[in-house]
Amino acid sequence: YNSDKALNTLYKESDIALYKSKERGKDKFTFFEDSFLDSLVKKNDIYTALKNAIIDFNEFHLVYQPKFYTKDTKKITGVEVLVRWENPELGFVPPDKFIPIAEDSGLIIDLGYWIFEKACEDFLMLLNQGIDLKQISINLSPIQLESEGFLENIKNILKKLQLDSVYIEFEITERVLMQNNENTLNILQSLRDMNISVAIDDFGTGYSSLSYFSKLPVTHIKIDKAFVTNIDKSSSIYIINKAIISLAKGFNLETTAEGIETKKEFEILKDLGADKMQGYYFAKPMSIDTLTNYVNNLEDT
Repeated sequence: YNSDKALNTLYKESDIALYKSKERGKDKFTFFEDSFLDSLVKKNDIYTALKNAIIDFNEFHLVYQPKFYTKDTKKITGVEVLVRWENPELGFVPPDKFIPIAEDSGLIIDLGYWIFEKACEDFLMLLNQGIDLKQISINLSPIQLESEGFLENIKNILKKLQLDSVYIEFEITERVLMQNNENTLNILQSLRDMNISVAIDDFGTGYSSLSYFSKLPVTHIKIDKAFVTNIDKSSSIYIINKAIISLAKGFNLETTAEGIETKKEFEILKDLGADKMQGYYFAKPMSIDTLTNYVNNLEDT
C-alpha cells in the first residue's frame, strides 16, 4: 500500500471530519465516516448547480403562504415569500439543503436580491388587481443584510418598482440577535427609518438574551412551529407561548404563530392573544396565480 496515498487519504478524511465538527458547533470532535464523503460530494453538486442557476434564475420560482388576522380568519393580512428550486439534474432541491450552501458561498446575496425584486413585482401586481394586502414578508439572510451596499440596493429596487416601503417586512433569525453586532443593529434601524418592518423569525429556538429587545428595532415576533405543535397536549408549551405573547405585548410587538395545523392549536393561540396566524390549517404556500384565485374566493365566501 502506498504510504503517500495513505497519508493523503488521512489528511482528506481529517479535513472532512473537522468540517463536520465545525457544523456541530464549538468544542466538538467527530470521527470520520464514509457517509461524510457522500454528503460532501452532494454539497459540491448542489453548489455547482446553484452557481449556474443564479446566472439567469430560470430554475427558481416563488410561492406565497398567507397570514391571517386572528380575529378574522377570512381576512388575509399579508403573505410570506418562500423560494423553490427545481434543477434539471438534481430535481427539486429543498430550501434547507441549498440555502445554507448559498449562504456559505455568498451566492445568497444575488439570490436574495432576485427574490426581493420578484416578490415585490408580484405583490405590486396583486395590489393593482385590487387585492388588499397589508404586507409582504421576505426572509433575509444575515449574509445579505451585512453585504456592501445592501440598503442602497433595497432603496433602488423599491424606487424602480415604485412600491412603498411600508408594505415590506424582513424576517430575520435569532442568529442576528446573537451576533449583537453594532453595524447590524444600525442597518436594522435604517430599515425601520425607511418604514420597513422587521420580524424575528423562529423566535425561541435560539439563545438570544432578552436584554437585546431594548436595542433591536424590531416590530414583530414569529412564534416558531416547535412551540405551536402539541400546545393542546403540553402544559409547558402552553406556558412558553403565554410567556412569549406577554413579552411581545410588553414591548409593543406583534406576534404571529406559525405552523398552525389544527383547529385546537388555533383556538388556544387565539385565546392567548396572538395577533396573526399562519400554517397549513389555513393555507399552504402557493403560486402567485393560485394565491390570486384563493384570495378572490375567500372574499366571496
